[in-house]
Amino acid sequence: MSAGQDGRYAGGARAAAVTAAVTLGLWVWLAWAMVEAGTGPPTVQAVAWAVVVLGLPFAIAAAAVAWHVARAARGPDAAARLLALATAGRHGRGDEWGAAMRAELASITDPAERRQFALGFALTALRTDWGRMPRLVATVSFLGFAALTFAASRIMLAGDRGGILVGALVPGLVLLAVGLVAARSGRSFRAGLESGVVGLLAALAGVLVAAVPEAVTWYHEAGAWILDGDAPMHGIAGPGEAVRNALSGLSFFYLLVSAPWPVIGAALGAWRRRRPEVAAPPADAPAGSTGSAQTPELGHRAQASTGVLRRA
Repeated sequence: MSAGQDGRYAGGARAAAVTAAVTLGLWVWLAWAMVEAGTGPPTVQAVAWAVVVLGLPFAIAAAAVAWHVARAARGPDAAARLLALATAGRHGRGDEWGAAMRAELASITDPAERRQFALGFALTALRTDWGRMPRLVATVSFLGFAALTFAASRIMLAGDRGGILVGALVPGLVLLAVGLVAARSGRSFRAGLESGVVGLLAALAGVLVAAVPEAVTWYHEAGAWILDGDAPMHGIAGPGEAVRNALSGLSFFYLLVSAPWPVIGAALGAWRRRRPEVAAPPADAPAGSTGSAQTPELGHRAQASTGVLRRA
């Protein structure tokens, strides 16, 4: 391992350790507050259970993000680090375009212009070059989880009426697999994270779209909340109240249980592929040096992008 690689490894490890410790500390405080707000006095066992089951996945996910950000964001100033982060994990034409942008940044000496250029490209990179995988994941996640929510609602309503939160762990496991497969196929943490986050949001949208009319059905047929099947002693005020309970409750519990798992899946997929990857050249590499060569087409593309960003 070279000195540069060793430095990136150490920096990533420090960032991951600090981030995990801070996240776990926040979850200890949050878990204590959640348990204290319950019906009984808080206990160490209840707090520990909440931290392990809910907090630990968030700590692992946060550490994974910190690890990859610290390793990718390398450069002599903020502009170079931002551009290095925006171009990390890209392959094929996206990687070549990123190399052209890094070479262009190296030719800019004014600090304000460097920051403007890096910020403009970073925003452009967030909107473009997503590929087909995230779109496919979004479509399948939305339709699949909408169908699953509808089916679970009808099965529960016809059965013991335990509520649809019984299957709260299913989305997280599916999104774990999505992040892992996308990272493996895209050969980067970035690819897994993009598909995983898109899948997370699309699945939540599908769940809510199906749950809204089903919450009204539960109100009319059972007089109960769709979340847990509980029938309040004094009844539910109306279908609007049932819908509001479903929207707020499902959004909260869904994100609480599922949010870290696509990130963990992306980290696992990228970890399997980390050794074969070649590190991106420094964001401040001089134009014409190794790793910053441009084809004529990419040169024109870089110049066009630079002109647009500078005019902006």
